[in-house]
Amino acid sequence: MKTLVFYLPQFHRVKENDIWWGEGYTEWTAVRNAEPLFEGHYQQHVPLNDNYYDLLQKDTMKWQADLMNNYGIDGLCIYHYYFKDGKKMLEKPAENLLGWTDINIEFCFCWANQSWGRTWSKFSGINAWNEKEELKISDLSDDGILLKQDYGDVRDWEKHYRYLSAFFQDDRYIKINNCPIFLIHRFEDIYCFPQMKALWNKLSIEDGFDGIYFWGKDTDNSDYNGSYKAETYSFELIKDKRIIDYSAHCKGIINRALLSDSKVVLCGNTGYDDTPRRGENGYVIDGFDPDEFYRQMRMLYYIAEKRKNEFVLINAWNEWGEGMHLEPDKRFGYRFLEALKNAQLDFKDISSEEIEYLEITRKTLLQKKIVADKERLNKFQGINKILDKWLYIEQNGKRITDYFLKNDYRNVAVYGYGILGKHLVDELIADGIGVSYIIDRNPQKKDLRFKFMSIDSNLPEVDLVVITPLYDIYSIYLKLKECLSNPIITIEEIIHNCCDEFMVGYNS
Repeated sequence: MKTLVFYLPQFHRVKENDIWWGEGYTEWTAVRNAEPLFEGHYQQHVPLNDNYYDLLQKDTMKWQADLMNNYGIDGLCIYHYYFKDGKKMLEKPAENLLGWTDINIEFCFCWANQSWGRTWSKFSGINAWNEKEELKISDLSDDGILLKQDYGDVRDWEKHYRYLSAFFQDDRYIKINNCPIFLIHRFEDIYCFPQMKALWNKLSIEDGFDGIYFWGKDTDNSDYNGSYKAETYSFELIKDKRIIDYSAHCKGIINRALLSDSKVVLCGNTGYDDTPRRGENGYVIDGFDPDEFYRQMRMLYYIAEKRKNEFVLINAWNEWGEGMHLEPDKRFGYRFLEALKNAQLDFKDISSEEIEYLEITRKTLLQKKIVADKERLNKFQGINKILDKWLYIEQNGKRITDYFLKNDYRNVAVYGYGILGKHLVDELIADGIGVSYIIDRNPQKKDLRFKFMSIDSNLPEVDLVVITPLYDIYSIYLKLKECLSNPIITIEEIIHNCCDEFMVGYNS
C-alpha cells in the first residue's frame, strides 16, 4: 500500500500571476500576508527555518523528495493545470522533475480541470487564488474569468495526451497494471469524457501501455477505473467565522471512510485554513493537532488495508495557503511527518475493542445515511420540479419577473443562495429588478456583486422577500416575520402564480 500526497506547484513566479496579482506573486505572498482573525487562530504558518523555497530550484525538489522518502511517503500527486489549445499553468516544476531523473520520488498527476477566475465570476467551481486582493478591485464589470476551461475537440484531446505521454513513460510515473494513473478533480464537468477516454486509451496502447487508469473524485461512474475520496468540510458559523474543530473533522473523515465503497481511495487531511487567500471570508479548521492526525491516519490505513486498497492519499504536502501541509513549520516542526510514520507502523496493531467500535459506528452511520439519502432525494426532486416549471414558463414567452413587475416589487431581498436562489437573482438583475441584499445562513461574501446578511442582522425593509430553499420553510418564514414587516413569498408560490394562466393540463 502506497502513500501519495497532493502537491501544489504554485511556489514559483509566472508572468500571469505577476499581471493578475502583482509583481513577484506566488503562494508565499498570501502566506506571508496572513493574519490571525480571532483569539488562538494559528496564523501565520511559517516554514521551518524560514524556508520560503522556489520550486524551480533543483535543491528544493531534492530536499522534498528526501524528506518524503524518510517519512514513508511514496509519491507526489501533482496538480496539473491544462487548458484548451495547450495552455498550461504552473507546469515547470513537473517538467523539471521529468528532466531531473536522479530525484528519487514517484509521481502522478491530478488534473485540476477548473476555470481560473475571480471570486465574483458567474462560473461555478472556479479556482479563485487570491480573494484578499480581489476585494481591493472596484471594477466588477468583467466576467471575472482569467482562464476558461474548455475541452475542445479530438485535436485538443490528442495534444493533451501527447504532452502527458513523456511523463507516463517515465519509470517514476505511478501505474497500475501497466496503466498510468490519472486523477481528475471535476470529472462531471468533462462533457466529452467517454470520447476523450477512448482516444487516450488508444494512444496509450500505441505507447506500450494497457490504457489509462482514471480516477474521479467521489464517483461511481463506470467510465472510471476507481475514485478517490477527497475530504469534504462541514463548517458552522461561529462568531462570524466559518470554523470547525480539527478533532471533529478527523472523526468525520474516518466516518466517511467507513461508509465509502471498497474501491474508493481514502484521503487523509492535515487541516485546512484558507484565510491567507480569502481573509475574513475564509474557512478555518481550528486546533491542528499531530496526535489527532496520527489517530486519523492509523484508522485510514487499517480500513484501506482491510479493503486491499493499493493507495492512501493525503491532502496535502504543501498547500500552505490553505493551511494543509506536511512540510515542517515553526510551530510543529516535524511532528506531522512523525505522526504519519508512526501511523504506518502502528495500524496493524489495532485492538479488538477498536475494531468493534468501528463496526458499531459503521452500522449506525449506514442507518443515518439511508434517512439522509431519502431527504436529499426529496429535496432534489423538489428542485427539479421547480426548474421544470420555470423552464416551461420561459418556453411560453414569459418570465417569472413578470410577477414582480405586475405587483410593483422593484427592490427585493432573496433568502438562500443555493441553486434556485442563484437563478432567481440572475434573472432579477437581468430584468432590472433590484436585489437589495441576500439572506443566507452563512453570510460571508460568496458573490461580490451583492450584500450578504444573516437572518439575525438588522435587515433593511424591502418591497418583497423571496424564500428560495424548499426545506424548513415555515420556520424561515416565522423568523423573517420577526425581522421585517414587508411581504414574504416562496419561490414555489411565484412559479405557481406565473404559470396559472397557461399551465392547465400540464403534467410535471
